[in-house]
Amino acid sequence: MKRTAKSVAKPTTKPAAKPTLGPFMTPTAQSPAKPRGSPGSALVYFINCGGGATGAWAADQYYSVGSLAWGPPTASKPVVNRQRYAPSGKLSYTLPLHEKGRAYRIKVYWAELHFNAPGKRVMDVAVAADGRAATAAFSGIDVLKSVGRQGRVLSRTYPPPSSPPLAADDTIVVSVAGVRGEPFLTALQVVDGGPAPALPNAGASAAAAPWSTAFNCGGGALTGDGAVDGDGGVAYAPDGAWSTPSSAWGSPRADLPPVLRSQRYAPVGVPLTYTLRVPRAGRYALRAAFVELYHTAPAQRLLSVHVGGDGDGDDGGGGDGDGEARLTRLARGIDVWAAAVNASTPVVIATRTGGEVTASHTVVVRVTASRGGAMVSSLRLTRVKPE
Repeated sequence: MKRTAKSVAKPTTKPAAKPTLGPFMTPTAQSPAKPRGSPGSALVYFINCGGGATGAWAADQYYSVGSLAWGPPTASKPVVNRQRYAPSGKLSYTLPLHEKGRAYRIKVYWAELHFNAPGKRVMDVAVAADGRAATAAFSGIDVLKSVGRQGRVLSRTYPPPSSPPLAADDTIVVSVAGVRGEPFLTALQVVDGGPAPALPNAGASAAAAPWSTAFNCGGGALTGDGAVDGDGGVAYAPDGAWSTPSSAWGSPRADLPPVLRSQRYAPVGVPLTYTLRVPRAGRYALRAAFVELYHTAPAQRLLSVHVGGDGDGDDGGGGDGDGEARLTRLARGIDVWAAAVNASTPVVIATRTGGEVTASHTVVVRVTASRGGAMVSSLRLTRVKPE
């Protein structure tokens, strides 16, 4: 589908109706005055699909590889007039969660900006939690058929208010499939619905696994065999949370597991920084993996790794511990090509036992390069103990 301004029909007798903002005007009553998507708030995710951060909405993130952002060039409303769509016919968002034992409701929003007649685009929506089989949430969504005109918002909530919220510990995946035309989303909201309901007749359970989050840097979501990176398999979220100019790149090498075939890299001389949110105050262990996919000789790229938590910083005294992170160097002058046992083995840099990062809200990971450009293949953060 060619995305141009000409694809939006222009009336000849009167100006086009302005998009109806509806739920996009302000945060809902369930959105407390807390940082966007902060752990502990009722509103876990508030994503402006295809757009940047604006008002209560966070910038687009956690979307599937191969999808694209789009909006009319004359767009005046930053949320309603942006969208993410999938030319492949399958769009998904893989959302890492920050607390176990909770339940959630997912609200999806659409505003049709491309077609001006119903029947051109029809979509099905499915939702999955913690790697379980997806459940059909909505079928046959035809936005224009439901709302009647371009720019008007259609929203749906899963599970519906009459049903219990969805229990999830680690991830929620929202998938939109195109039955006809390319699937898209305008915005996505996840709300904490409270503690997950207890299983009937459930006895004492084993201690919950420690909270952790992992990113497939430069790539999409991975689970199972695709996520084995030399130190066991975990569920990897799609690349996200970087905060400096950088790009994703990958190699089709069959000798590498999928999680090691991609990387995020920064231009020469620019640090590569990730800011990882944590669910609560505590100590966190970092594991960063590096595979050299570009250079084929030693001494072409030399990396240093620094890490810090907001609990390690100094907010000037009398604050709430949410100051700027003080970074500690984990490694310096790493030559990944020279250090690897072979070209298929990752070089892993990790915090030592007893030397974990103290954090209340965020952990910052910064990779710099004294030669070549900074890069990283995967990141994993695990909560070790409460502070």
